[in-house]
Amino acid sequence: MIRPILKEAHFYETPEENKDFCVSVVLDVGSEEVHGTDQFYATVANANGLRDFFIGEIVVPIRGLLLIKSFDISLIKSEIQKILDKCSKDTWEETAKSINRYFPWEFDEMKWK
Repeated sequence: MIRPILKEAHFYETPEENKDFCVSVVLDVGSEEVHGTDQFYATVANANGLRDFFIGEIVVPIRGLLLIKSFDISLIKSEIQKILDKCSKDTWEETAKSINRYFPWEFDEMKWK
């Protein structure tokens, strides 16, 4: 089984303490045995930080959303790893497709032979 590991999380910004936030994150995920990674995408927000998504919209589907009370990078990384731990499969392709259910993958709609 291939166990996916969060190797790095790139936050586009770090919100001020005790402020509303909605931050995009690029997740570098790979296996322990391989140096390289694939990228997956997430949005980390608190409830008030999502307001802008709803301006002028009735329904907004959001895959890859982590809704949290306060911005804590250690907690966010830990929770992402817990999700990744559920995605172990026999091959990297199967593992990445499993992760893709939670976080959009850079190869999301690629057609595999």
